[in-house]
Amino acid sequence: MPTSLLSILYGPVEATAAGNVIVQAIAGGELGTVAEGREQLARSVTPRRYEPQPDDVWPELAARLEAISEG
Repeated sequence: MPTSLLSILYGPVEATAAGNVIVQAIAGGELGTVAEGREQLARSVTPRRYEPQPDDVWPELAARLEAISEG
């Protein structure tokens, strides 16, 4: 089974709350558009990067799952 070792770039866990604040700021006249809110948010948070590492256990687990699924 193929695996992906692509990097993942992610933002804060409070992204939903930040989106709500942006919408409220637009409604209150503090921001003009969602794009403006996104730009403001991008300047105030630093995205983080997750770098997956190869792991020998996943091919074995995938094979076990496949065997169970077929049975």
